[in-house]
This record gives sequence, structure tokens and C-alpha cells, in this order.
Amino acid sequence: LSPLNDNRNNQFFGAYGFHGYWISDFYKIDEHFGNENDLNFLVSELKKNKIKLIIDIVLNHIEWDGELKKTNPDWFNSNGDIKNWNDQEEIESGNMGGLPDFNQNNPEVYDYLLNMTKHWIKSTDCDGIRLDAVKHIPKSFWTKFISAITEYAYSIGKREFIIIGEVLHGDPFYVRDYFKTGIPELFDFPLYYKIIETVA
Repeated sequence: LSPLNDNRNNQFFGAYGFHGYWISDFYKIDEHFGNENDLNFLVSELKKNKIKLIIDIVLNHIEWDGELKKTNPDWFNSNGDIKNWNDQEEIESGNMGGLPDFNQNNPEVYDYLLNMTKHWIKSTDCDGIRLDAVKHIPKSFWTKFISAITEYAYSIGKREFIIIGEVLHGDPFYVRDYFKTGIPELFDFPLYYKIIETVA
């Protein structure tokens, strides 16, 4: 599923956050998807039909002028938008398209993101999570986070919990480094780019 979290309702740069990546409240369900009863019904129907549920988790940024940014300004990097997409430090600590970028090196941010993820794993009883914008978050965060989430999933009886990350990059050696952080599965973007180059 796309991110379930409540998203910004107003336009941002002439568009709306229908995709789910402009989160205004990490603990609320976006009203365009429905409510908790709808979610519970969906989960029960999926389980009845032996269909696994993977939810999309956003850990890199929030909506442009979110409440979280106002109440916790020190939770965010202040380096402006990414300009050099080949500079790893800039990729990890810069804003994507003006969206406030979490500083995952801040222990309070780490705890908030970890607890939020645990909340959605428990409340959706999902079978796995898809991690958004992996390359925009420090590798040190992933090492700690993946270990904690795996341990949590195991502790609530999810022995085959799926964790898959999105590292949008065409170099297999670049992508490989994220396996080393402990992320067990990654989308094969290097293959995607090679197919496009070769076939198209």
C-alpha cells in the first residue's frame, strides 16, 4: 500500500499529495484512504484470502510546512535542497524538492521514527514494510533501525517479516552497500536501468 499516513491537503508547487509522501501526521490515516475500521476490514480480508500486506514507510521527510517541523525544528537538517546528486553527504542531509529532511543522527528523531514504524506494523498486522528513499538516509541509521525492527517483528510473532528498500540508483556496487547495512532486500534498479538502456 502507499503510505497510509495523513497527507497535506493543500497544493504544493501546484500539485496535491495523492501519492502519500507529503505526510502531515505520521500517526493518523489519510482520510482519502478511509479510517481505522476500513483498514481493519482490509487487513482481515487479506488474511482470509492469504494475501500478504506490505506497507510503505517514509522516514526521510515530511510535508513542506508540517506541524512537526514547527514544534521540533532541531529534528531537521538545514542544508537546503540537494543540488549535487553525486555528493553522498548532500543526498543524505539535503531537502528533496523543498521537503523538510529529518536529521536521523538525532536520537530523538531515531526514536520517533522507530516507534512510528512499530505502531504501523502492529496496527496493520502487516507482513512487511517497504522503505522509501533509502539512499537519502545515513547508512548508520539503517544498521541500527533494521536490527531493531527485525527484533521487534520477531518478538510479536512475525518470523518471516519482509523488509525491502528503495535505493534509486543504477550502479550495482552503490546499491550493494545498502545490503551491508542489514537491509535484506532491495529493488533491482541497476537491472531496470540496464533493460532501459538495452531495449529502449
